[in-house]
Amino acid sequence: MARILVASGEENLRQTRKLILEQAGYEVVSTLGVTAALSQCSNSNFDLFVIGHSIPDEHKRTLVDTFRRSSTAPIVCVTPTSGCPIKGIDSRIEPLPEALLAGVSELIPQH
Repeated sequence: MARILVASGEENLRQTRKLILEQAGYEVVSTLGVTAALSQCSNSNFDLFVIGHSIPDEHKRTLVDTFRRSSTAPIVCVTPTSGCPIKGIDSRIEPLPEALLAGVSELIPQH
């Protein structure tokens, strides 16, 4: 089972993304806020890191850098197409449930 780390800045978005991904069969570690996400970023056993659009851009850079120190797994940013100008983000996904599932399945094709 693929493991996904999800970082959100809003509780309702955190719960929604967690539910969507778990229903699709993924194991999800879902965090609320930057501090909680940073505590998980050092864990190298994730197959994907999803950073929500509710995380401020200035904190996304820290999350990406911290995650990259322990993992080469893809990092995606849930954002409208023009958003998330952070170096190190592998992909961008529109903030819609269907787009999230499609994007994740492209990045974790063995699932």
